[in-house]
Amino acid sequence: MRRFSLAIWLLSFGSVCTRAADVVFLPTLTNVEHVPSADLKLILQDLNKGKSSELEEVAERVRYTFQKYGYFNVQVAEPALTAEDKRREQKIIRVILAVTAGKKYRLRGIGFNGPGVSSATRLRAAFPIHDGEIFNREKIAKGLENLKNAYGTQGYINFTSVPTPRIDEDKKLVYFDIDVDEGKQFSVRRIEFQGNTTTRDKVIRRELVLEEGQVYNEQYWKLSLQRLNQLGFFEQLKPDDPNVTERHLDEKDGLVDLTLKVKERGKNQIGLSGGVSGRPGRRPERGRSV
Repeated sequence: MRRFSLAIWLLSFGSVCTRAADVVFLPTLTNVEHVPSADLKLILQDLNKGKSSELEEVAERVRYTFQKYGYFNVQVAEPALTAEDKRREQKIIRVILAVTAGKKYRLRGIGFNGPGVSSATRLRAAFPIHDGEIFNREKIAKGLENLKNAYGTQGYINFTSVPTPRIDEDKKLVYFDIDVDEGKQFSVRRIEFQGNTTTRDKVIRRELVLEEGQVYNEQYWKLSLQRLNQLGFFEQLKPDDPNVTERHLDEKDGLVDLTLKVKERGKNQIGLSGGVSGRPGRRPERGRSV
């Protein structure tokens, strides 16, 4: 039985140590002798690029990576820990994962269900994978992300898409039914700011691409934060950080109030960053209806 090892650094491991750099997990994949060497090489390369924060994530990362290369029904056993030893003040823990890769699958197709589905062709175009291609979990995930972003530009803050696979075991094909729920469309009622003790509201507001009274547009809001970041007045504003943007939804009237929370930099920090406005010359084009 062949075994393939690679080092995966974990940020933490329970109470084994207090610092992330103290523990190294060395996963060993077993039962993979039937996986073509070309596929296995790519899988190991992908695994070696990432890091996990919990032991349980090691098995999920292995599963995800195999599914990226077509092994839809891959089975990954629970990690088994073996002996520990110390090397250069680091604790080495070996993790053995038995993998049953199974056969490779192809994508048969993707369908969409739900009251918000107006153009299946346009929705299908959001997925960077064609019917008949080797199944790729990463591309399916990217397509779902693209759908959320597209609906997010049109005020559908609560948009969800839930994929359900249908498998043809004989032909090794997988088809996805995606239930789409666009939810209510929201417009911006108010935009307020917190934490700007020195910078005036009007200085922040003039950098915003998204304005009060408009249909909410996630792309415009991200661009607004980018422009504010380029000013250099505040600590980095990250679009996905819940501590940066607070949203209050009025479900009944379809309105959203936004509160932007900033942390101002000191004068010396502003000088070093340049303080140049990131205002582009033109607004982005409005997206067409999904």
